[in-house]
Amino acid sequence: MDVMFTSPGKFVSIVIYKNLLQFFFCSHRLGYMYRLSTFGVLLLFSIKALAQDDQLLVYDANSYSSSVKQFNSEPIDLEGLKAKNYTQSWQMPNPSMFCTSRSSKFSEMQASCSFLSPDQYPASATVKIVSIHGDTTWDKCSGMIVGDRYVLTAGHCVINDEDGWKDIKGFVPNMYVRPGYDKGVDSKYGKIKVEKIYIFKSYFMGKSKKDIALLELSQPIGVQTGWVNMDFEDDNLKAISTRFYNFSYPMDASKVNYYRNYNGDTLYLKSGYPDNISQHYIGINGVGIPGESGSLLIADDNNGFTAYGVRNFSEEKFSFYRLKKEDVTIFYNIINRNKAPKPTVPLVVKNTSMNGVSIYPNPVFEKAIITTHSAITHIQVNCFDASGSKVYNTNLTGNQGRFVFENYNLPQGNYLLIVEQNNIYLGTAKVVISK
Repeated sequence: MDVMFTSPGKFVSIVIYKNLLQFFFCSHRLGYMYRLSTFGVLLLFSIKALAQDDQLLVYDANSYSSSVKQFNSEPIDLEGLKAKNYTQSWQMPNPSMFCTSRSSKFSEMQASCSFLSPDQYPASATVKIVSIHGDTTWDKCSGMIVGDRYVLTAGHCVINDEDGWKDIKGFVPNMYVRPGYDKGVDSKYGKIKVEKIYIFKSYFMGKSKKDIALLELSQPIGVQTGWVNMDFEDDNLKAISTRFYNFSYPMDASKVNYYRNYNGDTLYLKSGYPDNISQHYIGINGVGIPGESGSLLIADDNNGFTAYGVRNFSEEKFSFYRLKKEDVTIFYNIINRNKAPKPTVPLVVKNTSMNGVSIYPNPVFEKAIITTHSAITHIQVNCFDASGSKVYNTNLTGNQGRFVFENYNLPQGNYLLIVEQNNIYLGTAKVVISK
């Protein structure tokens, strides 16, 4: 096994030599004891490498460099972390509204716009993953937001084979996510750059089934879109009796000889019960379409929607990688560790109105006026800092959709206001606090 760092793209590339046994049996020019001792050294090296496979590879998209790190896998209170991470609720459609499948307990895919707007959660938390090179955009995969600035997707979506060599791998550069993308149009959330990629080293080296990756974004867009929780289910009976939902961006179906065709521009939704359950996978009978990779298997519970699987293979019984306790624990530890405020570029305010809410003047020194498009008299305001942490919330009383906002001794910086009325989302405004 040889680990190399290539200089042009600074990608981590790994060459895996698989001929230890061939070396042992075919090196006839060497003495038996020499071959045996050399094989023993190589074998010990391989065992040592395998023992480190629970480490993560971390790719920095800004410096085009990678590193190997060990992350905390100590148990955490998953139930305590799970919450309704959205500002506007939406009821999933009745099962009778989905087109049934002849071969599966899961429905056929239907355009999600038949049920909800792409700005509505959880469609808003679904992302189309692309790689942008100059004027060219390459469609990659699907995924969903699982934290204020994090996306969960499939591991193979972020890996490139370098120079056609199967054993030499690198990371996909210039990746972006497009939350709520639909019908070939970006949503109001636009596209957000992927700054870091976290992937299990064991999967990268082809030694485990952990086909999952966590993407760290440049902005806490999850504060606006909402996000889904992550969890695991060890009980096979419970897993196979749970109704799941799946949002994705299927692309060219001709590659798998499917009777329907897709172009990757439309968000689709399907729902149902698993057909197969195994230790590592949750299976759905049906052809996997390119572009579905990385989409999540989510279920509705008392804490909102929670992800239990990640789409990886086209094979029916291996459709979704089944999240494990250690996967969820490590990823949540990364998310929680990185919640500290990050340095940000000062915001130049060009448009402070987003979806029906505006604020003036901006920057705010002491007071400003929040204006809503409807003539209401009461609103709730939630304020988030640049790291995505809520710093305060308050109820305001106004007149004809005009409300006085005070900076509440907030430190100088950039903030995001989410405005609601009776827990119904009204809009979002970007705010700069100055002193």
